[in-house]
Parts: sequence; C-alpha cells; structure tokens
Amino acid sequence: MNKMTKLMKKRVFLLLFGPPGVGKSTFGKLLAKDYNFRHISSGDLLRDLARESSSVGANLADVMSSGSLVDDSFICSVLGTELAKNNSSVLLDGFPRSVAQTNFMLTLSSELDSRLVVLNLTLNTTHLISRLMGRRVCLGCKRSYNTFSINDGEYSMDPLLPSEQDISKCSGCKNLVTREDDTHQVVKNRLDLYFSNQEKISQLLSKEPTINFEVKRGIKDYSLLKSTLDNILNAPDN
Repeated sequence: MNKMTKLMKKRVFLLLFGPPGVGKSTFGKLLAKDYNFRHISSGDLLRDLARESSSVGANLADVMSSGSLVDDSFICSVLGTELAKNNSSVLLDGFPRSVAQTNFMLTLSSELDSRLVVLNLTLNTTHLISRLMGRRVCLGCKRSYNTFSINDGEYSMDPLLPSEQDISKCSGCKNLVTREDDTHQVVKNRLDLYFSNQEKISQLLSKEPTINFEVKRGIKDYSLLKSTLDNILNAPDN
C-alpha cells in the first residue's frame, strides 16, 4: 500500500469525466493502478452485457448502437451492484452521465460516508474528433489504443499503440478493432449528449473537490495530472 493510500481514511469515489475520446480509459487505468483504486468503466460493463445472448443484452445493444444513453435506473442498478462487491476506493470511468445518476452517486457517497472527488479531462474539439476516429480496442484485454497523432505547436500527441510487452501478454493486441459504437453519426450523438448533460452534472457536483485538466500532450501529461490529483487526495478528509 503506498503512502497516498494510507493517507486516505475514507473510501474515495473518484469520478472521471471527459468527452468521448479524451483518454479517460487510459488515464483512468493508470490512476487506478497508482492509487490502488478499483477501476470501473460503465461503458465496459454495458458492452459486456450487450454481448450476452439475452433479451436484455439485445435491447441494450440496440440502445448503445444508436448512441443514446442507457436508462438511468438500469445503469444505477448495475453500478450499485459493482460498488457493493467490496469497500475499496473506486475510480468511476464514464459515470455519472445524467442528473439522476449524479444524484444517485451523491446519495450513495453520503450513505457510505465516502469522499467524492471530481476529475474533468478536456480537449480541443477539433483534435477530439480526430482522436475519436482513431480509437482502437483489444477485445481480449480491453485495453484502449489510438492510431492518430496530433502536432500543431500547442498540442503534441503521439499514437498510442500496443508495445511488444502488451502483445506478449495478450495476443489480441495484434489485431485491434474499431469499437462498434465509434461510427461518425454515433460519435456526433455521443458528443452532443455529453456536452448537453455535463453542465447540469457539474452544477450538482460544484461543492465537491474538482480538478479541470486539459490534455495537451496525451499520455505525456500523466505525471502532471497525477501530481495535481495528489494534492486533492492528500487533503484532510471532511
């Protein structure tokens, strides 16, 4: 257990926000590892359910393929089940995405006497769309990668591709695929939904410790992001 984990007396729910394609999954997994948090991706949970051979899976697949949000009561039930599995601190990637889901987390954190910490990742919209169209995923280990590079002076991002070590651990990393819901129209729908909902969500979470971090160098920004988050997590519990 690292020093930072020892300092956190209360259970922490780290809410990781950012538009699709900003790098939530990549940053989230690194942060979860360094802080010894469980990493829970609502998107991964839902995609796993959508692949199941059941009426629930089929209906869920239809909703997700259209770019629409999943019913609040359904996703809250799924996340509630995951969060009840143990008492470890959790990094939530992709949740909450609506006012109802946000109220669910506020209520749950209060009931469990836990800390909510908010991390908002942002990116220039033009570059964001380029990154979205370059996203790839390994169906085996579910790691996310990106084929696009951006270098325009202010922003500098290299492609994020599987390393030899990644491939040695997971043969699926040799054959990355485009996510089923990363079509141009679905991407547009998801971005519109994200930005229309995020302002209301931010208002509800305005009293919680919050970091707004613009990603300009991709994964090379990780050390700066972590040091910024250290300051929040190192603060005394309320």
